[in-house]
Amino acid sequence: MTPSNCRNPGGTGSPQIGTRFRCGIRRLPGSTSPATAADNTGGRTRLPGERVDGAGGAWNRPHVQALLALENLTKTYRSGASELTVLADVSLSVMPGETCAIVGPSGSGKTTLLGLGAGLDIPTSGTVRLAGHDLGSLDEDARARVRNQNVGFVFQNFQLLPTLTALENVLVPVELRGETGRRREATEMLAGVGLGDRLHHYPVQLSGGEQQRVALARAFINRPQLLFADEPTGNLDGETARHIVDMLFDLNRTAGTALVLVTHDLELAGRCGQIVRLRNGRRAE
Repeated sequence: MTPSNCRNPGGTGSPQIGTRFRCGIRRLPGSTSPATAADNTGGRTRLPGERVDGAGGAWNRPHVQALLALENLTKTYRSGASELTVLADVSLSVMPGETCAIVGPSGSGKTTLLGLGAGLDIPTSGTVRLAGHDLGSLDEDARARVRNQNVGFVFQNFQLLPTLTALENVLVPVELRGETGRRREATEMLAGVGLGDRLHHYPVQLSGGEQQRVALARAFINRPQLLFADEPTGNLDGETARHIVDMLFDLNRTAGTALVLVTHDLELAGRCGQIVRLRNGRRAE
């Protein structure tokens, strides 16, 4: 029997998927109830002790440390005698549970900024702090551990391993931690995104929307504090894209996971509590 509080609050997408997804996700420690987590500031999760000030809905954050803090990031690449600056002096911060969209034209540095924030690359100058860690002081292995413990990823082209089934793909982050005994949890995660009957299908046997739902389950199997999504709907048709977006924001509300997404879709960006606009590698106010 479906619990009475398990419903799809967005009113869009598949009711069955929305219901099962909400019931299948394990709430993060310290996260708020789905009934009180979201307010009228772009779906942003309210933190204990926070309030919204003023008509503009600015967040008052007493004694709350940013989950992600990027300060004066610059990234340059050298090719022979020439130097290309992809990012120049970009700063931003993302609080726990917050939603942030990075928008801008192609070539403006959006994906580069996301990669730096996740520690997939290192800046030429500037600092990156993720979940309390100064990534610039860590080697590659240590940065990978920070990502595995705190971060989930969703990519435009899904990034599923073609030789693994849906269930095996979801378990990859768990295995990277050296953990066992979570097969049932992974099965429940896939059921929660409407793929309970696709556990043993390979990526080539799944539609684009189904592959992205596998990617979502994989991203949340370790209950991350922060999700990075790079054009998560870029390869999907309009109806499927809406279903995936609803799932992303449902997880933000129910699990308290912060969301940083790169997108060309201004309507999608408008659902976020913070929008960072880039132009020619710089923030455009």
